[in-house]
Amino acid sequence: MNRLDKKFKMDLDKQDTKFIGTFISDTSDILKTLKTYKPKNILDINNHVNELQVSFSKKLSKQFQQHGRTCLELGRKHGKFEIIAAGKNVSIKKLSTPLPPDMGIVFWLYPETALKAISERQLILSGDVSSDVIASIKDILRNKLYGAQETEIEAQIANVLKASKERSELISITESTYYYNRGRLATYIEDDVEYVQFSAIMDTKTSDQCRSRHGLVMRVDSPEMEDNIPPLHGRCRSILKPYFDKLSPELLDWSTAAPLPKGWRISA
Repeated sequence: MNRLDKKFKMDLDKQDTKFIGTFISDTSDILKTLKTYKPKNILDINNHVNELQVSFSKKLSKQFQQHGRTCLELGRKHGKFEIIAAGKNVSIKKLSTPLPPDMGIVFWLYPETALKAISERQLILSGDVSSDVIASIKDILRNKLYGAQETEIEAQIANVLKASKERSELISITESTYYYNRGRLATYIEDDVEYVQFSAIMDTKTSDQCRSRHGLVMRVDSPEMEDNIPPLHGRCRSILKPYFDKLSPELLDWSTAAPLPKGWRISA
């Protein structure tokens, strides 16, 4: 990993740390209320968790959208840096000619549609996450209603917090990679970069999917793009870099790329 890559990774890591910290803080605040809340009956529990669901979902949606926008902008900025580092010129104008309609990256080139896409994606994600947390809270309150000991309740709260932390790490890394690479691609297309190279962080944790693609090159308008824009799996940290060097058949041969995880779908 060169100096520039290390700087880029540090910027992304800071965003992940911020995202996870805020997520855990918001989740902890809700869980703390369970220690003093005394449910009267099932209907009372249902009303209480419904109120929690609304407020928690709004908080998460705002947080998720901000994370997505920041990582998208980081991708666009870092993409410019890489092009400049290669000795090429960059453009500061917006792309005026749309890409072919079958190329999903097109809407990331326009701020208004990119922000709308972020909002829609994160609204669904935050709703799913908040629903799962609230479901766990509802189970805890039921146990409390039926006479569970305080130590048991505290243990259940700790388990929910632990699971939330693990899930926030998975979401943050995966989502930052998603937006970051689409921000990079938008910049490459703005600046007429023809080829991109798949770059994985090569260590003991590297997946088969990313390891088998590391170093391979593809045109930004090639069929390979559809299934090879990171993230390719949960916690994926691979990126697409601009490629300006000499091409060879080996670099363009994607036939040995490992299949994506079952059920995994590359989104536009």
